[in-house]
Amino acid sequence: MAIAPGSPVWIDLGTTDQETSRDFYRELFGWNFTSTGPDFGGYEMIDAGVPVGGLGLNMNADGEVDESMPVWWTVYLKVNDVDATLEAVGANGGTVFVPPMDIGDMGRMAIVAAPSGAAFGLWESGSFDGFDIGGRPGTPTWFETLTKDFDADAAFYAAVLGWENALMEGEIRYATNHSGDGATAGLCEANAWLPDEAPSFWRAYFAVDDTDATVARIQELGGSLLDGPMDSPFGRVATVADSLGGAFQIIQPPRN
Repeated sequence: MAIAPGSPVWIDLGTTDQETSRDFYRELFGWNFTSTGPDFGGYEMIDAGVPVGGLGLNMNADGEVDESMPVWWTVYLKVNDVDATLEAVGANGGTVFVPPMDIGDMGRMAIVAAPSGAAFGLWESGSFDGFDIGGRPGTPTWFETLTKDFDADAAFYAAVLGWENALMEGEIRYATNHSGDGATAGLCEANAWLPDEAPSFWRAYFAVDDTDATVARIQELGGSLLDGPMDSPFGRVATVADSLGGAFQIIQPPRN
């Protein structure tokens, strides 16, 4: 299924230790890692039989590993034209963190932030179209941004990326980028539980067969449980971190 503009199309993990991160996720999810070579800074493509994401080092302007940067999963949203989208980002209260660049013939990317400060990537496909969300274990299945400025971010994503912001029922405001089966990402008002010092951010969910067993395995591998597990209408969810502190979500589909 083709990914619609404005939907998540890719994720990658920026790390301070590529080998440690690779070993953790290989043991946890059985992922395969393929280097793209020195021309791309040793960036690795991750697959689990299907494309999953990427792995690369957090680098500073001098080309050295930046230990001050957190280990973090970045979510990329599909656009038809990165450069035109960047103009819309600036015109609607967003910020450009990393200017546009070509990634060989694979595509063109940039890193930006919404008005709340939540950073994410933009991806304009060339020869590489990203992943296909299928819900199989060990692959990304949902994405959302936790925001401290719901109204500003909702207007931003609508203007820049064409989001409908379909509101769901509940005490906390939560909107999906599109309604019904077209939904691929969410916008969550997180003021009630994010600490004052915590920024707004994007996060990714990975499908698993058993949330509790996966949490136990994460802890065996040196990772940690940050929240949950808890049941939700969409499955059993936990917030976890890898052995270097990179946070992510895991979700087990509801049992019939």
